Amino acid sequence: MSGRPTENHPRDHGAPAIKGAAQVSNLASRVISLLRQKASPDRPSVSEHIVEKLLLAASDPAGFDPEATMDMLRRAQLSDQEILETYIPEAARRLGCFWNESVMSFAQVTIVAARLQLMVREVEIDHPRKNARADAGSELSILVVVCENEMHTLGCVTLAASLRNSGHSVRQLVGATQSDFRKVVKQDWYDLILFSCARKQSLEFVSSLVIYARTNLRTAPPLIIGGAVLAEISDAAERTGVDLATNDLQLALKLGDTRCLDKNLVAE
Repeated sequence: MSGRPTENHPRDHGAPAIKGAAQVSNLASRVISLLRQKASPDRPSVSEHIVEKLLLAASDPAGFDPEATMDMLRRAQLSDQEILETYIPEAARRLGCFWNESVMSFAQVTIVAARLQLMVREVEIDHPRKNARADAGSELSILVVVCENEMHTLGCVTLAASLRNSGHSVRQLVGATQSDFRKVVKQDWYDLILFSCARKQSLEFVSSLVIYARTNLRTAPPLIIGGAVLAEISDAAERTGVDLATNDLQLALKLGDTRCLDKNLVAE
């Protein structure tokens, strides 16, 4: 995202990226208070204590160490896949709630989201080793598309890392324009195309990409939309023309497993 503060080093012991400790000096105490108010009874598999510790670490004004935070989660007997598929997305979901309710500022959410994204990179270090063990016959080629003008990319990055961690081949198209999308689908075949969408304003754009895929590809792969937008509207599939609207990754992968055997793709 243009202008988003980032933390480029694995260990962040200072506060320059935070642009002043005053901005987040009371954030940790506010986060712990809010987390206790917003327990998720519909998510029984999520440990409130661990989510609390994760968000506290990511919002610490003294700095952030993604490697140490990953070690903390692993000591809690969480697998990397659980961290990627459950805990980082749950932390991101709660950040979105805090932002929507004006509990946290855009800058504060951006800082914490950037730190969570650093944790995803920590997990991705092991991908070559894990992919080498994957069953080649079960690997899918997946394109993850984030439309232009979307804000935070944490969800997309986490999704891509989780898919790679499971042995799939993933290409990310972030800030995609129509031209970018057309070029990418002309170059390669994908078993599955996932659109990550946070804002309903992006649905019309997704629809235009879906129309292009269905009109110009001899055999369009399954097209799926997911992301925060699904919490806002219930008819995302109808609005965009995709095959499925879901945030259930396993359901999306099952649809991808029904891919056509003929992987020859023809586009204009």
